[in-house]
Amino acid sequence: MAWPKTGQRLFEYACHEGNYSFIGILKGARLLDAEALQKTSKQERGKGSMKRKTVLIALAASALLFVWVGRVDALHAFGAEFDANRPVLLRGPVKRVEWINPHTWIHVEHTDEKGNKEILMVEGGTPNSLPRRGLKRHSIKPGQIVIVDGYQAKDRSQGANGRDVTLPDGQKFFLGSSGTGAPYDQPGKDQRK
Repeated sequence: MAWPKTGQRLFEYACHEGNYSFIGILKGARLLDAEALQKTSKQERGKGSMKRKTVLIALAASALLFVWVGRVDALHAFGAEFDANRPVLLRGPVKRVEWINPHTWIHVEHTDEKGNKEILMVEGGTPNSLPRRGLKRHSIKPGQIVIVDGYQAKDRSQGANGRDVTLPDGQKFFLGSSGTGAPYDQPGKDQRK
């Protein structure tokens, strides 16, 4: 293959050079950038700097907006999913425990009034708030019999929002998410009168 003669620099981009080709590409690009920068006046460089600052500020603002909107979507109000007028009291063995953001989940096997067994997913507070209340990752284990006081899901599915959980040794922990609008949002208040 014939190469036409040119006044520009020639850079070889060949696969057989392995990782060194990337170094050559970057070095060539840096040399071209340096030459272009020398040709521009100080005044033009200042304008470019302002444009870069504007772009960086716009990108930072967009990123913050994205994070904020994502945070709003991740947290939900109690009333959006759960029914404050349908309290539930679940007693049964723990099948599975999940400590994942934004909520913890305790899967409890519950036997209803008719003798049917069902596994309910009980939503708890965030994984970083429960240890501050004394409930550690290893406090609830599969197979343990627990009592969960909470509220049923609005769609009557196998979901519930946990208010309190009582462990086999009698320890009772506030399981709910604070500030979600749930009834008796504060620990220590008895929800059943």
